[in-house]
Amino acid sequence: DLQNFWDARKLLSVPPGAFSPPPKVDSEVVVFTPRKAPRIAMTQEQEPLWEKLLKTAFAHRRKMLRAGLPKSGPWLKALEKSGIDPTLRAESLDWSQWERLWTALIDASREAND
Repeated sequence: DLQNFWDARKLLSVPPGAFSPPPKVDSEVVVFTPRKAPRIAMTQEQEPLWEKLLKTAFAHRRKMLRAGLPKSGPWLKALEKSGIDPTLRAESLDWSQWERLWTALIDASREAND
């Protein structure tokens, strides 16, 4: 969701010794810049559905999309309509695939409400 509205870039790395006590990981300072337009356009009323799509798709990161999306409602119909391989995992989708899935979900939701 963040990357839809913001660009992120790494500014610098911070070694563990910069902290007390030092963590067992390296840290990074990241700068967020608002995007002029979101990657995927939506109305304010649609934002909760977008957030639900992301939350649902990433709830079980190791599951394929077809196994992770709810069986009821517009979810699996949207996946089918999008033409996206249902054996993919959410983290492997690029922005064009997310946009296709989002558009198909909006259409499937409208059909379910008609």
